[in-house]
Amino acid sequence: MLASLKYNVVQEKLLKMYREKHFFENLQELRGMAALLIVMSHIPLFKKMIGPSFGGYGVAIFFLLSGFLVAYSTQNGNKLFLTKRSIRIIPVYYLMTVLTYILVSIKPSLFNTTTANPIYLAKSLLFIPYVNPNGIVRPILDVAWALLPEVWLYLLYWIVMKVSHKYRNEIVAIILFLIFLLGEIFLKSNPIYSQYRFSCLTFTIGILIYLVWLSSNNEKKVVAKSKWKWILCSLLFWSAGVAYNYSIQFGLDAISLLLPVLVFVCYLVNDSAIYNSKMIMRVATFSYSLYLSHEFVVKGFSRLLFSLNEVTVENVLLSGICIFIAVIVGFVLNCFFEKPVTNFLTNLFIKNEKNKD
Repeated sequence: MLASLKYNVVQEKLLKMYREKHFFENLQELRGMAALLIVMSHIPLFKKMIGPSFGGYGVAIFFLLSGFLVAYSTQNGNKLFLTKRSIRIIPVYYLMTVLTYILVSIKPSLFNTTTANPIYLAKSLLFIPYVNPNGIVRPILDVAWALLPEVWLYLLYWIVMKVSHKYRNEIVAIILFLIFLLGEIFLKSNPIYSQYRFSCLTFTIGILIYLVWLSSNNEKKVVAKSKWKWILCSLLFWSAGVAYNYSIQFGLDAISLLLPVLVFVCYLVNDSAIYNSKMIMRVATFSYSLYLSHEFVVKGFSRLLFSLNEVTVENVLLSGICIFIAVIVGFVLNCFFEKPVTNFLTNLFIKNEKNKD
């Protein structure tokens, strides 16, 4: 009987490892597709062709991923959680923020939403949102506006886990929803709240999806991967993006929120059944560097070299080249800065801390 029990435990561990491997592969693919979509959304030609709200759709996917994965990654306890997240996020963000500040100081006409102000730089480095002279809520590094709520989510989890690890997800979800609810009542006209209200709700949904997934995970079966399911999920991803854009234009906020949730759940329930694209999976490995660096390429390409506003065959080709260059720059930044610095800081802080234990 003891041997049988040990066998069942081993089998359960192997099955869990198998599920986790494929689960992370599929969410990695979703991350890579969202990153490419955001790059496309900042190119004037594609913005005109596919709509101005495609970038928001990609960000919604990232917020759902963050809510879900933070809940998942803290399930076994993680006292180094905030340290690990800081090592992962801060170096590349600080590099790109300081670089942006220098470029804005030299050539301010190239930047529409950024001002070279030391106070704004300090607030950006401290992840403090502010309203700039243009009346919009943006840090020095424009695209990093979506990074700020993620950092505050990590900080909230870190605080809540010190109070109760067991109910961390429920507590965080309740706090986020209360912020959203009270904000809708009292802060609807506040520009900072208006900028981040969507993230509170999306993080909450990501956490709730995790709780449902966790309760039903033992019933999952390991099945063979299917290219057809991958094709169908990919089609759903892009078609939902189109529908998201139209729902935003017509003020259908509820539908616009449900669409990325539908796509996320589709990838999640097929966590061991979807064939993964090697190219997109590769992009996903450096999606963070790509996200923070791509606007340098896009702005330089479309404002200094070519005007990509008109829908022509030439501009389609040039836009494709622009995306390719952005991906290469993201890859290089990841290989020669993000990875080495992350590894160095991990060895310096994480391994030393573990050795002390």
